[in-house]
Amino acid sequence: MRRWWQLPDHFDWLTGYLLTRGMMVPARTLLAAMVGSLALVPILLVFSNFGPQSTVGVVVSWFAGVAGWVTMVPYVRRWPTRNQSLTVSFVATACVAAVCLAQSDPLISLVACIGFVTPAAYVAFLHTARYTTIIFCVAVVMTAVGAARLATSGQLVGAIALFWFVVVLNAVIPFGVQTIVHALGADVVRSEWDPLTGLLTRRAFYQRLSGLVAESGSADRNLLVAVIDLDRFKNLNDTQGHAAGDRALIAVGRALSRNSDEDALVGRTGGEEFVVATISPSANPAHLAMRLRAGIEKAAAPLTASVGTASVPLLRLRVTGLRAGIDEAITTADAAMYAAKRAGGNQVRHSQLPAEVDDSTA
Repeated sequence: MRRWWQLPDHFDWLTGYLLTRGMMVPARTLLAAMVGSLALVPILLVFSNFGPQSTVGVVVSWFAGVAGWVTMVPYVRRWPTRNQSLTVSFVATACVAAVCLAQSDPLISLVACIGFVTPAAYVAFLHTARYTTIIFCVAVVMTAVGAARLATSGQLVGAIALFWFVVVLNAVIPFGVQTIVHALGADVVRSEWDPLTGLLTRRAFYQRLSGLVAESGSADRNLLVAVIDLDRFKNLNDTQGHAAGDRALIAVGRALSRNSDEDALVGRTGGEEFVVATISPSANPAHLAMRLRAGIEKAAAPLTASVGTASVPLLRLRVTGLRAGIDEAITTADAAMYAAKRAGGNQVRHSQLPAEVDDSTA
């Protein structure tokens, strides 16, 4: 039970999995359609003979339905962040609870508690056991309230039967989903994350970057790439030992993550070589590169870093092809990094790929 309670959040690796396999748009569309259709239920109940009869119940049902539609907004526009995802989940949970309490018919109130399965399964799929348990507890309380109302109307046996049925559904489906996802995700996580720094491996970085570029629909944006190589890292290993080198690599990984853009991908591609990539409306990565270089110097002193950057318009990648264009951008940034290293290190050099592709080489 302790191990289950401490299971890690699934959000990052599942988001990366969907992104790298081109499944992000279908997943967003499916979630938006599912939430939107479920949000219609409380509104439709208002116009039924067995829906809420009081003014307060009608208002609550309308409010819950509209709030459900509002939760679709992050998925229509883009995949939400972890905090947005959790916020949407708990808003949906509150809406289901409100709908259950708003029903005049206790039988409908009790059956409506099945609706907690949806946010609970979503949280179990993407987040932790703790958050899933919170929603499950809310579901149990609301189901107990509905069962008590049904029992006081003279249907005790039916209330007990439905109470148990709804509680079992709210337990088995979400927690079953969570167990399966965690079991499947363990191998994926181990293969995609560098065990020392916690950054993406080379293979995972390329896969996720391909997905990120494919997901970016705006052709007027740019792919910014920074290749970072630590200066005189071998000397640190030789004089202070590999343990000191490992500590420095960990510090560098943290510095790169802290000083990158929120949606940036950060990977370790070699012993002391790292790469950062992000999609930006700006074609100038100078500010990002200087932040990365300064962050490394501050976190891993006396080590410094040589940083090479490249920027390429996404429009160009539509012509060259994603993988070829990404390879070209990283190769160009790598060459700029070596130019910075030859100039003495602890410097930034930049190369920008042209927006147009020569027809003779395309």
